[in-house]
Amino acid sequence: MTVPGDVREVVNAVVAGVPALADTVSSAGGVNRQLLKGAIGPILSEFGLKPGSGRGSFAAWEIDYVSSARAVTVSVQTGRAAANNTALLALLAAAALPEVDWAVIVLPHKYKGANAFDAVANQFLALTRVRGVSLSLQGAFIVGF
Repeated sequence: MTVPGDVREVVNAVVAGVPALADTVSSAGGVNRQLLKGAIGPILSEFGLKPGSGRGSFAAWEIDYVSSARAVTVSVQTGRAAANNTALLALLAAAALPEVDWAVIVLPHKYKGANAFDAVANQFLALTRVRGVSLSLQGAFIVGF
């Protein structure tokens, strides 16, 4: 499967913004979603992604940015992305939108000593192996900070 150039641009911009995201983490390791959105919002707006707009999905609150023109969503997750399954919910919410083909999930590598990034990656991998579950997405990216 080939990732379209306009989707690659969004993913590359998010990856380039990882230092700004990491700077929002408190010295105690706390992660604030509003601070994260404030750091990533200007980056995404350059690519036409607008806040919200996940209307039509059963869990629209998990979709932070959307671009119908690029067929991509971005969800900014905090530390409980794995423990509370919110990253998985964001993936399913993106798949529920007919105009979306790609999902980008942004989350911390670690939260309270646990490896949130690997846990979410394993959840996504497990979902791909389940029989009877078919998502309408072309793919998903997990970007850690």
